[in-house]
Amino acid sequence: MRLQILMLEISPGWCLDYDTSPEWLFLRLARHQPLADPLPPVAESVWNLVDRYAIDRLVLQLDDEVRLVSYLVGQIVQLHKRAHQHGGVLRLCALSRHQYDVIESLRLTDRFPNYASREDAVMGYPPRRPR
Repeated sequence: MRLQILMLEISPGWCLDYDTSPEWLFLRLARHQPLADPLPPVAESVWNLVDRYAIDRLVLQLDDEVRLVSYLVGQIVQLHKRAHQHGGVLRLCALSRHQYDVIESLRLTDRFPNYASREDAVMGYPPRRPR
């Protein structure tokens, strides 16, 4: 059975590709324009999907072009807190070495391990260190 991947434009230059399983919402944040909105509403957009599908178990992946700046880290932290408050979970997967360096520099690795794939994130397999 093939999953249908849907795309949601969240602000100029940003989109979320997503699909669901019965228990998980899989998201991929992509920046598709060089002069994209500097403050995309990632947390709000994802939470709208959580409400629509009534699924609060999230796996988030970032496109390689996404530069993990402090604003985006804040959006991820906000999502993590909100999911936790609702009994859900947010897991990151397949982050690049550069992206995960930011997570490490902010000392957030205990909260945000980097799982190798979304399947590993769902299963909770030991995370990998990006190359």
